[in-house]
Amino acid sequence: MKTVAVAALLFLTGCATLVNGTRAELQIRSEPPDAQFELRDYDGLEVASGTTPAVVKVPRSRGPYRAARYDLRVTKDGYLPKRTRIQSRIDGWFWIDWITIVGGFLIDPFTGAMWNIIEPPVQVLAPDTPFVRPPEPSAPAPP
Repeated sequence: MKTVAVAALLFLTGCATLVNGTRAELQIRSEPPDAQFELRDYDGLEVASGTTPAVVKVPRSRGPYRAARYDLRVTKDGYLPKRTRIQSRIDGWFWIDWITIVGGFLIDPFTGAMWNIIEPPVQVLAPDTPFVRPPEPSAPAPP
C-alpha cells in the first residue's frame, strides 16, 4: 500500500512543484533605498507596489507553458526613473522530471513551477541633474 501511495505521489506531482511551489519571492532593492516601485505583469496589470527594499510573491507563470514576465519601475524624487524587465527560464527541477520519467513533466507546466524567475539586480538610480554646458574658452585678447 505504501508503494502505491509513493508511486501516486511521484506521478501526481512534479519535482519543481514540490521544491519551488507556484509562486516566487522577488527582492526589490534600490540604491539609494526608500524608492517607490511598481511591478506590472505581462498584460500591464499592477502586481505589487511599495517602497524599496521589499520582498514580493509573484506567480511563476501566466498559464500552462507560458513563463511569467514582469516590468519593474523604480522612482525617487531627484533621480531618473529606472525600468527593468524581469524574465523567467526553465528551472532545473523540471529537467529532472524528464530524466527520471516522473509524471511531473505533465504537472509542472500547469502549476507554473517549471519556471524560475530571474532575480532583478539592485536598481541603481542616477541623479536627475540638469546638464550644464561648460563655459567656452575665451579667445585671447589681441595685443
